[in-house]
Amino acid sequence: MCGEECINYLHLCYFIESLVRSKKNYELNILGLWLSQMKVLVTEYYFTILYFQNSILKVLLPDLIKVNYINEILFVNFNNLCRSHNKWCLFEFKHQSRTFKRILKVIPSSQIPKGYILCSNDTYFMIKHSFNYTSFIPNASIKFKILEILDEYNHQHANKLITFILHKPLHMPSVLFDKTIVNFISTPKLMHTGDVISIDLSLYGVEKVFDYICFKVVKLLGPVNEFVANDLEHSLIVSQKTKVYGETFIPHYLPSLEWFLLDYRKLNTVTPILPLGLEKYYFDLLKWIRPFLVSKMDGLKPIFIISGLPGSGKSILIEAACKKLGLHYCDIDCNSIISNTLTQINANIKSTLTTAASRSPCILHLKNYHMMSSESDGLDSIQLCESLRNHIDNFTSSYPVIIIASCDDIEMLKGEFVRISLDQMHISLPTEKERTLMISWLTRVHNLVLDRKTKEFVVSETKSCNFDRIKNILCLAEKERIISGDHNLDISHFSTVLGRLTSMERLSATVEWADVGGVELIKKEVVSSLVSSRLLSSRTSSNGARRTGILLHGPPGTGKTLLARAVASQSMRAFVPVNGPDLLNMYVGQSEANVRAVFSRAREAAPCIMFFDELDSIAPNRGNKSDSGGVMDRVVSTLLSEMDSLDSSGDVFILGATNRPDLLDPALLRPGRFDKMLYIGPCQDEDSKLKVLKALSRKFLLKDVHLEDIVKLLPDEVTGATMYGICSTAWLSAARQLIRTGNVKPEAQVTVQMEHFEQAIRQITKS
Repeated sequence: MCGEECINYLHLCYFIESLVRSKKNYELNILGLWLSQMKVLVTEYYFTILYFQNSILKVLLPDLIKVNYINEILFVNFNNLCRSHNKWCLFEFKHQSRTFKRILKVIPSSQIPKGYILCSNDTYFMIKHSFNYTSFIPNASIKFKILEILDEYNHQHANKLITFILHKPLHMPSVLFDKTIVNFISTPKLMHTGDVISIDLSLYGVEKVFDYICFKVVKLLGPVNEFVANDLEHSLIVSQKTKVYGETFIPHYLPSLEWFLLDYRKLNTVTPILPLGLEKYYFDLLKWIRPFLVSKMDGLKPIFIISGLPGSGKSILIEAACKKLGLHYCDIDCNSIISNTLTQINANIKSTLTTAASRSPCILHLKNYHMMSSESDGLDSIQLCESLRNHIDNFTSSYPVIIIASCDDIEMLKGEFVRISLDQMHISLPTEKERTLMISWLTRVHNLVLDRKTKEFVVSETKSCNFDRIKNILCLAEKERIISGDHNLDISHFSTVLGRLTSMERLSATVEWADVGGVELIKKEVVSSLVSSRLLSSRTSSNGARRTGILLHGPPGTGKTLLARAVASQSMRAFVPVNGPDLLNMYVGQSEANVRAVFSRAREAAPCIMFFDELDSIAPNRGNKSDSGGVMDRVVSTLLSEMDSLDSSGDVFILGATNRPDLLDPALLRPGRFDKMLYIGPCQDEDSKLKVLKALSRKFLLKDVHLEDIVKLLPDEVTGATMYGICSTAWLSAARQLIRTGNVKPEAQVTVQMEHFEQAIRQITKS
């Protein structure tokens, strides 16, 4: 009864009730009481539906769920629906012009706020999906009424249950799948044909496995093998006596999932599926997808591009969006699509789209999308893009298929592949706030304990790290804690791990100040510039001035590169070396792209020191007649533009080195770029020579060697490279002498004597 009939019936109830209450008759009063009850039954209520996943509800309301199955309950406040408390009721839910009937049990609870009803995630999904799934507004006020209160309602047991599998973890063994189903129905469950039921593996399968099984009830057979597909008021009990049969996968939406329980016994372990710190990208992704779930858009194909360094969280982000929107996740590596012939590529694209259609509604994640854009083996990228576009335009599916391509850098894609997408997104390195959220989420998921001081240290030291790298650092630090036998994670464990990072994020080999000798004034000048740029730990500046870069120039072998490495190492900053000639490329525009890429890498590795060796090779004076194609002019212009685009935070400091500063373009030597030039020449005084020798031989085992005497044997002008050659030759002579004596044992040590140095000096100076 609904619409005008319901309104007329209510008016009739009110009219009869007013008449019988005016009479002093016991039978008429009973009739009035019955009419008042009927008035309640047909009254339409507005409640806001709240829903939680089954595992969370079990922990949230454990006492109320002990004797009931979650999917058959509506929780209400004690003051709501009083006549139907703890009773089975036939509900009719209404949304727009659609209705949905369901038998549910009303359970009162003081924990439910007034004006709300609480149900399981599966129940909410059944109510929502019975209407138009795509137009239903989450948490909207829904109209419903109780058609009948069933004081004595006994469910029958089902003999046979036939299901369609909607979702299960990849590579899940059939034995574990069967075990999970058996555990699930070990306590009787009320089901109805058309129900979609999800089973949390952490509750019924394997503990600490945060995944689920989802199936749809296709057919229920009662005690007399009676098929009850269309009887909306009829439900059956499924228990261990019921034979369960599973059919193949069918396309279908899934219940929405946003949370999981780390410990199914504790409510405070509820954690979002989406890693914290990625929220802004997540909400943008949802805005992309939702319009295509609401209605079909003629002429628009849902193709989007997400770029970001490996480990930035692209796959995690897409999977979280799938769980939120009830979509399947289907991923494929574009390397498996690329082939030697266009015919085979077309077949691979068609097969990929067909697979996605069979798993719809879904998000098709094309990994390594840049491989589609690369030209190799005679394949034309324009032809390949046109083929991809044609297949997508002609592609049809009963449910939506959203295509999201991912790559490391959108600059790697040809323009044709970018233009077929509707929108693009780049996941950059996390900010300090985002890293703090990521570390909090990871420590919670992996059950790690960090005190405030340690967490602040990790946040400050992972500035050049993305989500995956931060996760690895935390796990490796926990490994160090276990190996050392300590009870708590502290800064020392993270310092050990951070020291092992690759040269992209940290120095591959630490260079200490003691390894650099004879350039004390140069070291002080560079350090003061770093302090003014807020790169050192103090991050203060005495005069507020900031310097972008310093140019080191001088003859070869004077220690320019060594000094740059020592500065980066001792300031605990990442070192990004750039060899000038390596940036040049024969293809048009590729050299400029290499310059932009290296600056992009430096920004992502910030705070860092960017070191350009052989700077004159990529920044010669513009307007040179020998540059007929203007290639080097464009490279220099790109270099100047990228240097100017560095922000004012001082997180990227540039050191350049050259033997010929006269060949450099003058525009590089203005303030804001390389605004100071430091000359590093050969050692001329005995004091500087002595400091270099001490630095080079500090790890040698010396016997009867006086470095002051060796300094007097050196030429008037000598470079650090020459002295390095003398020291290495002396050590090698001592090692050969030890071998000739035959006294070579594991504990034997090479002892360098005065005669070895004298021999090395004669050998090096003659050459």
